[in-house]
Amino acid sequence: MWPVVKTGPVFDVPGETWSGINAALDRGMRGLPGGDSLAQLLARVFSKRNPRQTPPLTLDSIWVWAEAHHATTGSWPKYSTGPIEGTSGETWGGVENALRKGRCGLLGGTTLVKFIRDKCQPRG
Repeated sequence: MWPVVKTGPVFDVPGETWSGINAALDRGMRGLPGGDSLAQLLARVFSKRNPRQTPPLTLDSIWVWAEAHHATTGSWPKYSTGPIEGTSGETWGGVENALRKGRCGLLGGTTLVKFIRDKCQPRG
């Protein structure tokens, strides 16, 4: 599991905390240039997804991913399905949250199941 600012002490480094490391990255202490954060560092160096810098989502891309999932597995994705194949860190749970709460450029107010059901309804 990757550390976050609130993780607490750094294992095997007495007196060091992840919050202290984040502060040094941000303020340019301990020989660091500053203007950085723990989340940004982990994203840049280790490709750890930074939740504050997620790319925007589109309904079209969600539908393409859902159709690909259905074509591969024979079932439609759900909140708990896990990572979205072919993306850089997207999960079906994250898509569900964005659809519900209006995150990542989406309006909100729907669910993944409802979105898929609406897309599958024949238009009259």
